Amino acid sequence: MIKASERLRKYSGHPDHPLGISVGIALYDPATDEPLENLLARADEAMYAIKRAGKGGYRIAPPPAVKTE
Repeated sequence: MIKASERLRKYSGHPDHPLGISVGIALYDPATDEPLENLLARADEAMYAIKRAGKGGYRIAPPPAVKTE
């Protein structure tokens, strides 16, 4: 997806503001019983982290630690 998005740059309108994508991926571990809302929040945070780092890439958020009691 990242490589394919490079074709979007010609539509950006200005070389100082290239059009592209940033992708946040959150890994899910069923053992954590993580709610969907938390999974999506972690994916969003990963996406914004890659945007802050310069855009045009991806970041993977590991699953949360399994709770032990």
